[in-house]
Amino acid sequence: MSPRTKCLFIEEQRQQRSGLLLRDVAYTIHAYFETTGKAGEEDTVVKFQEMFLRRAEKGQCFHRPYLGCREFAAEFEVFTNGKPLPETISETRDLGWMLYDMDFNGKEPISRFFRASLYNGRMIIYEKEVRP
Repeated sequence: MSPRTKCLFIEEQRQQRSGLLLRDVAYTIHAYFETTGKAGEEDTVVKFQEMFLRRAEKGQCFHRPYLGCREFAAEFEVFTNGKPLPETISETRDLGWMLYDMDFNGKEPISRFFRASLYNGRMIIYEKEVRP
């Protein structure tokens, strides 16, 4: 490209992407947290549970949850005591390697994967760096 050219020819820069996508899916997510050694005396589990529930019920979050890629933003709602959970499936099978996160701590981003499996319709995800 010459210094006088003020345009970008997308045909030279294009990257084709394809994917296998699910439609009309629903996930039930169970989560918990633990306090660390940095917690002060006023930092109790109850305090953070109430803070989490208050924000989640309003749809507030620091980063919008997404399913695999940021292009697939997830809508969510909180199911508290008394509200029935959606029906689950009873399938058990290996789902293969799935992208967990991108680690941007170094010069180049590092993909972090996990081996996904369903056990009676439940997939348990632990944060752990694994590379296929």
